Amino acid sequence: RLSLASNRIFAMHPSLFKLSSLTSLNLTNNKIPTIPPDIALLDNLVTLGLGDNEIAEVPDEIRYLQALRQLALFGNKIESLPEGLRKLWNLEVLTVSQN
Repeated sequence: RLSLASNRIFAMHPSLFKLSSLTSLNLTNNKIPTIPPDIALLDNLVTLGLGDNEIAEVPDEIRYLQALRQLALFGNKIESLPEGLRKLWNLEVLTVSQN
């Protein structure tokens, strides 16, 4: 479990994607503008918090996060969601309000 919430982070560092055993990642309330396609490397994530950032687009690679149960994307600049989101069979909670 890793929480980096409210830290004025402007990007996801490439080393983050080497944490392949990570099950929970909270990057809420930062300044992140994009979700890199390498997010797919974190395929053990159960919870992903990306609310209150500057994200405008969710990459289709999100579909590879098959263990994901909770995805928070509230408070961003997202106008549409990728088709790959439908492939997340275990997803129980998706929060996309205030976009």
